[in-house]
Amino acid sequence: MYCNKCGNKISDESVFCNRCGSKIEQVSTQSANENLQSQNTVIDNSIKSNNENINEKPKATKKTNAIIIIAIIVIGLILGVGFAMFNDNSSDDVSVRIKQSYVTSDKEMRILFFDNGSCIMYESGATQDETFPALYTIDKENKEIILKFDNGSIFGFEYISSTSIRLAYHIENGRKITDSILFTLDEKFMK
Repeated sequence: MYCNKCGNKISDESVFCNRCGSKIEQVSTQSANENLQSQNTVIDNSIKSNNENINEKPKATKKTNAIIIIAIIVIGLILGVGFAMFNDNSSDDVSVRIKQSYVTSDKEMRILFFDNGSCIMYESGATQDETFPALYTIDKENKEIILKFDNGSIFGFEYISSTSIRLAYHIENGRKITDSILFTLDEKFMK
């Protein structure tokens, strides 16, 4: 038999517990087993409840949710303004200036080079729809100017002097065609 208070093992004839001094009530074995099972169930349920609480995530408060929502809105606004600033495709940009103008000796063809890396090649008397816009790169090592047009054509000019360039070749539909058209700097056009 065991003490009801401290659980110490005591003899069946004992009236008091020799460890804690509590009076021993005589309980039947069946009643004691039921009491023990009841206590074990309470302990098991308590352990399960504690384990569930440990695994349970804390619930966010309304204040935390509001802060998160405001942070997301602010970040969205910052990204939106940044995107708008760096992707401004307005046509109001008048800062592009003509860098150089070259013309053929018969004044039939003209090339305007702009300071933003673009150029226009056109024939005399052409309307805006009859101009050929392109991007150009300057290869100083080979003394060349390469024009790349939207349709895939490429024109290669070589420097002849400080005031003249020569159309040396053009590539259309994958074929390289040799040319020799002289263009001279048109300083009058620049003024």
